[in-house]
Amino acid sequence: MKKTALLALLFAGVLFLSSCGGKTNAALSVYLVQTDALYVSALGEYASLYPERKMDLQTFPTYDEMAERLSTELMSGKGPDLLLFNSLQGSIDVQKLATSNAFLPLDDRMESLSADDYFVQIFDAGKIDGKQQLLPLSWNILQSYSKEGTASEGLMLDILAAEAEALASQSDMALCSLNFERDDAMNLMLEVCGVSLTGEDGRLSVDEAAFRRAAEATKLYYDQMAQIQAVGQRYRNDFAGAASHVSFLLENFSFMNNLRYYQTTYPTLLSTEMDFHTFDRLDGGLTAQVVEFAAINRSSKQADAAWEVLQYLLDAPYSMDFSKYEQANVYYAPVNRKTYENCITQLATQGGQGPKIRLEPLNADNAELLRQLPGRVTEAVIPNPTMGGILQECLEPYFMGDKDFESCYAEFQNKAALYLDE
Repeated sequence: MKKTALLALLFAGVLFLSSCGGKTNAALSVYLVQTDALYVSALGEYASLYPERKMDLQTFPTYDEMAERLSTELMSGKGPDLLLFNSLQGSIDVQKLATSNAFLPLDDRMESLSADDYFVQIFDAGKIDGKQQLLPLSWNILQSYSKEGTASEGLMLDILAAEAEALASQSDMALCSLNFERDDAMNLMLEVCGVSLTGEDGRLSVDEAAFRRAAEATKLYYDQMAQIQAVGQRYRNDFAGAASHVSFLLENFSFMNNLRYYQTTYPTLLSTEMDFHTFDRLDGGLTAQVVEFAAINRSSKQADAAWEVLQYLLDAPYSMDFSKYEQANVYYAPVNRKTYENCITQLATQGGQGPKIRLEPLNADNAELLRQLPGRVTEAVIPNPTMGGILQECLEPYFMGDKDFESCYAEFQNKAALYLDE
């Protein structure tokens, strides 16, 4: 069966008939959103390989629509057997669902996943209340790209602050781009800086000094917003013009594909080599953001069948040869070590399509850089959209210069504590 035909079947929510796991004749029900390349492709391949296994695939146009359905189903002991999420596209509070015992703990099943085969430090992001309730499937990092020599060594927090001060008198320049697939800037900054908001007991516990540093870094974006927007408007659809007038491109787009993209576009369009920087934590190391992840419904009677699908997703092939802005084709870094290496090989042996130019294959130095990045990850996180909303609501008056940090921080503590105690 051709892939295009498989996709048509998937979006129609077709049942793939026969028994699953030998325990029930019911179809394995799966919820997903139709814009996730990994899910749509891998489930299509799974259905082709195992046509005897029944699946009822319920696809949603957006995560908001999926969240609306789940909000009533899971809490009443209903819902699908298997849930597939994307932290960059969704606003589903999986942390609250997990603490409400909506998901089946996976600890026993996770014992079969070896550190020789997977980046197991990424899996830790799925542990909630001491139990493995979510299974991370892909991950990403916040990245910085700039002209060669723009940034010195050191924390990006400090580099950005120094650059913002240097740009104070240059009205035609902006500190950075804002190419984020998230709108909770403060939550993102806390994550990449390694600032936790809760203790081991799940209650609010914050290092105020570290929190303030992350808030000050986030405020840099707000202080630069007028310049950033002006550059974006002036050089719309002109990569060279825009990139020439921002010091850094800060992005949380797929970093593996991004690195090949900018490796060619900087020297070709800007006549300079590219500098790549990670956004390191305050305590050293690197935070990975889990993008795609999954959960099994605690009420499911087909947990074994659901786990078989998850194992396939863990080991599914990836393709990093996608156009930069085609979201439905985007893949993030896999948790499978072999698949990750295969992605590097693909990027290093194949070119791609850039902005009216042909991208060169990844060079040896950048290929090795990608090989080293997973070893630098010291923590992985699944963003909490509810906490992100609280942070933005409480801290935005500080970012906009309307209130001082202390009063905004106090308001955040009150609202965050109430949310965590619900």
